[in-house]
Amino acid sequence: MAPRPSYKTFVVERHVFAPRDAVWRALLEFLFDVTKGYTVSGNPPPHGPGAEVHFRLGQWDLVERTLTLEPPWRRVYEIIEGAPVKLYQATTALRDDGDECHLVWSYLAEVHDDGSSDDFLERARAAVTAAADMVVARVQ
Repeated sequence: MAPRPSYKTFVVERHVFAPRDAVWRALLEFLFDVTKGYTVSGNPPPHGPGAEVHFRLGQWDLVERTLTLEPPWRRVYEIIEGAPVKLYQATTALRDDGDECHLVWSYLAEVHDDGSSDDFLERARAAVTAAADMVVARVQ
């Protein structure tokens, strides 16, 4: 019998005192600014599914690909190269609360059993938290 996968998850949530559309725009602008643009444009360009960015996180050179983009409320992406995990998928979602919204940024990672994923996931946790805070700061 094959060993069961081992998953780790992380979720950060922020209440944002800005409309969902404004936060969505800030999220996409932040992603573009931080990565210095896409190396592969998505469909629709530039942010849509298939869009890829290359960036460095600590000691890891990563390639991230957008899986789904559902404006103005959800983006799903995965890291396809460079991470010491078997799987890394993340979702950024915005819930509309009238003139305000709720931002949820989460990841699911299938880790290696030998602990070699741990440092990367700690760095990813810090990066996701910082990214959520920077998106909020752009609109408040």
